Amino acid sequence: LILDYLTFAKTIYVKDGKKTGEMYGLTAAFRPLKDLHGGTRVVDFGPLDLKDVRQRMIDNGLSRKYINDNVNRIRRMFKWGVENEVVPVTVYQALQAVGGLKKGRSLARESRPVFPVSDAAVTATLPHLSCVLQAMIRTQQLTGCRPGEVRTIRPCDVDRSGDVWVYRPDSHKTEHYGHERLIFIGPKAQRVLQSWLGRDPQAYCFSPREASGCDRSLAVASRTSGIESPFPRPSRRGSHYTKDSYTRAIARACKRAGVDH
Repeated sequence: LILDYLTFAKTIYVKDGKKTGEMYGLTAAFRPLKDLHGGTRVVDFGPLDLKDVRQRMIDNGLSRKYINDNVNRIRRMFKWGVENEVVPVTVYQALQAVGGLKKGRSLARESRPVFPVSDAAVTATLPHLSCVLQAMIRTQQLTGCRPGEVRTIRPCDVDRSGDVWVYRPDSHKTEHYGHERLIFIGPKAQRVLQSWLGRDPQAYCFSPREASGCDRSLAVASRTSGIESPFPRPSRRGSHYTKDSYTRAIARACKRAGVDH
């Protein structure tokens, strides 16, 4: 069942030709299931077996919320099995009886809450970034857009016909639900974006190829200080920042600024 479901999942959890993070989540969720019950017949798998798998996750030190997510992933696999007539519906119905772990009522650890970055931290970090990255971070700060959305913004995606501009990302995390994503750009954010929109409408506004060129002094200072430059190496530069390159660039700037990231 695990192998069949993962084969199916590879066809839907893919975006821009690459597997999404959910594929990694499924693999992690199924690992303790395979270790404990890999040889169990599907028809014999019940609520107590699922709770055994959950206990293994607790013993492995996973957080309560992550464990609940993983248990839901396992149930989703059994639901898919019912849909494709390889799992009896009574098996899936029985697994539904296993409730989620409640805060303060289980031995699973609680994850540390994630708070917004303070304006002071952003202000301290900006001088240690190239003008390209400064503009990206300021755009996020002023519009509330996600990292993936600021990394891939293009002039053709921004409607500038009104007093308030509207950015419609070509791709976003909830598009498979049929939702439209609208990001409103007010006067302050418009001033940040204005100078980056005068290019090919299909080109990405923020390119790592331009980062080193717009602030050579920062690159030189990075090399002389012994701290790795926030600019990507020339051989790795692409048309836009990736999730990893954007994260690394900001993390290096935080290190230079002495900001906890």
